Amino acid sequence: MCSSDLRRESVKNGILMCVDPSLVASEKRHEDVYMYARKSLPSIIAMDLERRGEKISHLSDDELVSRAFHSTSDFPLIMGMASEAAIKGSYMKLVKQQTFRPLVRYENAKNFLPMRKMQMGEIPNLERIPEGAEVTYGSISEHAEQWAILKYGKGFQATYELMVNDQKNLIFSAMTMYGAAAANTESNLVWSVFKDNPMLTEIDKKLKNVPTKNWFHKDHQNVSGPSALTHDTLEEAEYLMSVQKGHDGVRSEEHTSELQSPDHLVCRLLLEK
Repeated sequence: MCSSDLRRESVKNGILMCVDPSLVASEKRHEDVYMYARKSLPSIIAMDLERRGEKISHLSDDELVSRAFHSTSDFPLIMGMASEAAIKGSYMKLVKQQTFRPLVRYENAKNFLPMRKMQMGEIPNLERIPEGAEVTYGSISEHAEQWAILKYGKGFQATYELMVNDQKNLIFSAMTMYGAAAANTESNLVWSVFKDNPMLTEIDKKLKNVPTKNWFHKDHQNVSGPSALTHDTLEEAEYLMSVQKGHDGVRSEEHTSELQSPDHLVCRLLLEK
C-alpha cells in the first residue's frame, strides 16, 4: 500500500474513531489515526490541501470545505471511504444477531432480471438388493422456482453546512444507522413470510408466475386450529411440519425418520428460537 493510500486509511479510521471506536480494528489504531480523530473536518481538509502545496493560511472553514470539492483534494474520496466503512461495520454487527439466517439458503444474482432455480426432489428410498440381483433405478422429480432481487435504499445528504460546522459525529452516526436499517430491513422481509402468510406462485408452461395458495393453508397441512401457545400446540406444529410432502408427493417421514427429517429440524430450530 502506497503512502497516499496509508494516509487515506488513517484519516478514514480517525473519523470513524470519533463516531464508534468499535468500527476500527485494534491493530489499526496507531498514532496517526488518533491524530486525525482529534482533528475537525475543516482541519483535515486544510492538512490535505497543504500537503498538495496549496496555500491555505488565509482560508476560512467554509472556504476550505468549498476548495475541497473543487480541487484535487482527496477529501471527497475519504468521505466516501468512511461512509462505506461506517455502513458496513454497523451492518455486520447486526447480521450476527439476525435469527433468520439458519432458515435461509443463499444464491448469487448477476443482475435484477428474474431467474429460475431448479430444485431436485427427494431421493427414493433405498431397497435391499438380493445377492446377484441387478440394481434398480428410481426417478427424481424436478421443481422450478423463479426469483429476482430488488433494491432498497434511502438517501442522506451531508450538506455543506454540516461539514463547515464539523458535524462529523452527526454525519457518520447517520451512516451507522443506515447500516442498522439495512439489517433490520432484511429481517423484516424474511419474517414477513411467517407473519403475513404470502400467496405462493408456480411457473406455468408459458413460464409465467401463477398464484396458487397461501404458504400457510389447510391444503398444505400446515395450519392447526386457533389456540394459545402451549406445549401441546407446539408439538402439533412440529408434527405438521414433520409430515410435509416433498416434490415427489411422498411425506418426509417415509424418506427418513422423524428425528432426522429436515422439516423436523427446522421446526425444532423455530421452537428453540
